[in-house]
Amino acid sequence: MKPKSGPARDQCRRSLDRRATGVCRRRGKFRVRASKGIHLVVPRDRPPLRYGHHLADREECSVHHPWGRHWIIGTTDSDWNLDLAHPAASQADIDYLLERVNAVLRTPLAHEDIVGVYAGLRPLLAGESEETSKLSREHAVARPVPGLVVVAGGKYTTYRVMASDAVDAAAYALDQAVPPSCTDAIPLVGAVGYQAQHNARWRLQPNPV
Repeated sequence: MKPKSGPARDQCRRSLDRRATGVCRRRGKFRVRASKGIHLVVPRDRPPLRYGHHLADREECSVHHPWGRHWIIGTTDSDWNLDLAHPAASQADIDYLLERVNAVLRTPLAHEDIVGVYAGLRPLLAGESEETSKLSREHAVARPVPGLVVVAGGKYTTYRVMASDAVDAAAYALDQAVPPSCTDAIPLVGAVGYQAQHNARWRLQPNPV
């Protein structure tokens, strides 16, 4: 069994602790903090770009990705101590993203351009930092009780590494040998031909924003 409880992992751990005793209660003790991230959705013609972009510096990171007839703009990174089932974007979150993306756009976006906003939570391994943006995005795997594999931390973009590590941990307790994971050699949906495009990336001309 491999539970994937995300930010609610600590709640599941406390439930498990009530059922486990002895050495089992001292193993797999991870603490998870919920980090909130939001994204804005704007029409594809606002702004009229051909390509998305990724902005990053030492402290902040933001993305501007095409999605059908829309752009998705994100993201934020802030602590969330309220209902884990209902993360919500604040006005400050929205203003921050608009300010961030408008710094590089020739035609700035306004609040009226936003057609959607959504929020989610990241399950980060708790550390000494008070700021969630400085917490590790790595994951950890443990077997707190026989037959149970627990994964804590991680992020969406590393889900295949997390799955591989979890399966390896589960297979370790089996009586038979299990072939090594081959997930790193399987292209994701939509990734066929990516390597050829990557090799020709020098042909792409910067698009004025």
